[in-house]
Amino acid sequence: MEPEKELGKEKGKEVGIETEEKKDFVDPGRNEPKTTGKEEEVEVEDASDVEIEKLEISDEEEKEPKTKAKKTSEYLSAQKSRTTMLNRMEKDLIKEHNRELDEAIKHGKAMVAHTQSLIESMEKR
Repeated sequence: MEPEKELGKEKGKEVGIETEEKKDFVDPGRNEPKTTGKEEEVEVEDASDVEIEKLEISDEEEKEPKTKAKKTSEYLSAQKSRTTMLNRMEKDLIKEHNRELDEAIKHGKAMVAHTQSLIESMEKR
């Protein structure tokens, strides 16, 4: 049967030739059907699941480099965007912190000046 299968292979489909006995009549006295001895060849085509999977995998493999490149590009773009946003936030925080420090320094200088003026006024008395 193997040589017949090999001869019948075509375009990713496995063609097997199986024989089936033709049952013509049943003897009422016997429960088993009688056979006439004729054998009929029946071709069975199996589009095997393996072949279908191979085709699906090859389609995925064709798309895979494009998909990987697209995902990598999207990932790098998102990462660059995140980095840019974090840098901007860092600069804004530094500016805000510097402003707060400047205000604290001004307030400290004002307190020192006020304290000095109080000291001077007390010394005059």
